[in-house]
Amino acid sequence: MEDCLQLGKWRNIPVMLHWTALLSFVWLFVIFHDLLYTIVGAVFLFAVFATHEFGHVIALRRRKIPIDRAVFTGLHGETTRGSARKEIDEILIARSGVGAQFILFLIALAGFYAIRGTSNALISMISFPIFYVLFEINLFLAIVALLPIGPFDGRVAWRIIPWTRSWLRRHKRQKASPKISAEELADLEEKSKVAAAKIIEELVNRK
Repeated sequence: MEDCLQLGKWRNIPVMLHWTALLSFVWLFVIFHDLLYTIVGAVFLFAVFATHEFGHVIALRRRKIPIDRAVFTGLHGETTRGSARKEIDEILIARSGVGAQFILFLIALAGFYAIRGTSNALISMISFPIFYVLFEINLFLAIVALLPIGPFDGRVAWRIIPWTRSWLRRHKRQKASPKISAEELADLEEKSKVAAAKIIEELVNRK
């Protein structure tokens, strides 16, 4: 991690920034063609990246999976961590980043309606890059993250479909099979022992 700058720690997890984060400024300047909009947009773009990665971190913490570090780059982030024991945990962890982005989207939507129609010139001016990042770029990055290819979260997240089918089949088989109480099982075992003893006795008498 020689090309990274450590920003600090969040709950004992090292948070690092890769030099490619500078690409975010270039990308946003191409979109906005304005330095102020680019600076404001970059702050909130980093907030989108942080929200996504901390969504993973929270999911990992809840499942007590060790986390090495969180690294932010120019177009995404990466949380280095251990593996989950259950497949469903891996699926939920993969979906947690986009889930956190969706919550951020809803918060931004509430903020948009809260300041809509404001007469404050400064708020009106800086709200454009803020909401552009929190709405359009946030949505774009969420879609990219869910692509079922390469290193994206979607490669694991979409396993929810076959996992759900498998779970439904198992649940259907369990529901179809007769349920036997502990008393009935004990009675059945006793009857089996008596029947087996009679068969053995008959075989001995025949000899």
